[in-house]
Amino acid sequence: MEKKQLSSYSEEFNKLTPVSERKAKGQYMTPKYVSDIAIKHLPVFVNAKVLDPAVGTGELLRNLIDSSNVPLEVYGWDIDKKILNYAEQNVPEATLTVHSMFEPLDSKWLNFFDIIIANPPYFELKKNQFDSKIWNVSSGRTNI
Repeated sequence: MEKKQLSSYSEEFNKLTPVSERKAKGQYMTPKYVSDIAIKHLPVFVNAKVLDPAVGTGELLRNLIDSSNVPLEVYGWDIDKKILNYAEQNVPEATLTVHSMFEPLDSKWLNFFDIIIANPPYFELKKNQFDSKIWNVSSGRTNI
């Protein structure tokens, strides 16, 4: 029997939110088989502070917590309060905040996180699409 690839929270969100709305906000849920691959390569340690800067419904954080043998501090940001309501149910142990990863950060967040995880890229950014600061720290084919 094939394992379920998305939580019931993601399935419900996808069912109740039009595809056009999800696409416009870049809301693509990470299937379990994809997050399994990424998570097995993470240098997880006791009380590591982990951020998903586009947490969505919390699929990556949920899988990381469930796969880890150590306690973690998990954080998630998203621009959409509606989707964060699903993440709050899926990952109640996470600290979740409405925030865009492209917005400036308060200095308290600098060097705060030990690990940053994110859904794999789905499309390529063009150089004129985002603030020039992004291009100062990126190279090659920049994807989001």
